[in-house]
Amino acid sequence: NEIILNTGSFVVEEGSTTDLVIDFDLRKAIRYEETPSSNDGYDFVSENEVRTSLRLVARNRTGQAKGQCDDNLGIAGDRIVVYAYKKGTYNRSVEMSGQGQSQIQFKNAVSSATVNAQGEYTLAFLEEGEYELHFIGYEDNNNDGRSEVKGELQLDLLGNLGIDLNSVTVNANASVSINVLVTGILP
Repeated sequence: NEIILNTGSFVVEEGSTTDLVIDFDLRKAIRYEETPSSNDGYDFVSENEVRTSLRLVARNRTGQAKGQCDDNLGIAGDRIVVYAYKKGTYNRSVEMSGQGQSQIQFKNAVSSATVNAQGEYTLAFLEEGEYELHFIGYEDNNNDGRSEVKGELQLDLLGNLGIDLNSVTVNANASVSINVLVTGILP
C-alpha cells in the first residue's frame, strides 16, 4: 500500500542538502489482536490511523528532550512512558481513553519514549516549539503479558530550576535536559 505523508514542510534548494526524518511511531501503528488467530497476536491499525503514526520533519529544525526519571519507591509500576504533546493539546480524559477505530491511547502525542532500566529517556526529533511532557506508569495487572495504564505520575523536578513540564521549550539543534522524581500517581 501507499501512504501519503501530509505533515512537515521543507524547502529543497539547488546546490544544497536537505536532511529529512520520517518518524514512525510503532505504538500508534500496531495493536493487539482482539482474538489472535496466528502466533503473533498483533495487527496493523486502520490505514487512516497508520497515516497518523508517521511524522516528517526537517532535521535542522529539530531538537530533543531527554533526562532521568527516578522511581525510587516503585510507584509507577512495571514501565514508564513519557509522552510529548504540543503545548495546550493534552486532554487527560481523552488521551487515557482509547481513540479511533483501534482505540489508540495517547493518540495525539507528537512523540513518546520508554524510560529505560537506568531511568533515562530521550524524545528525539521534536520540531522546535513548546511541549508538555506527561509521564505515565504501566503495569501488567492480570498477568496476561500486556501492560495496562496504571496512572499519570506526579513528579518533582530535580535541578531543573525554571522548567515547567507543561511548557518545555525545544530549540533546533539543541537538547533540553529534564530530570524528575516520581512522588505519586493519579489513577
